[in-house]
Amino acid sequence: MPGGERVRRSTGTQDKQKAQELRTKLEHEFWQQSRLSVKPKKLWDEAALQ
Repeated sequence: MPGGERVRRSTGTQDKQKAQELRTKLEHEFWQQSRLSVKPKKLWDEAALQ
């Protein structure tokens, strides 16, 4: 992950294929953020708090 830090979170599924798809998606998003300076999408609740 970015900066070599480890990220651990539950996928909320017992399906190994779905869990792997989520991991791949997250890795891609982290790569875009670190290499392409793409800002992460925020949820409405997160944006409202700011």
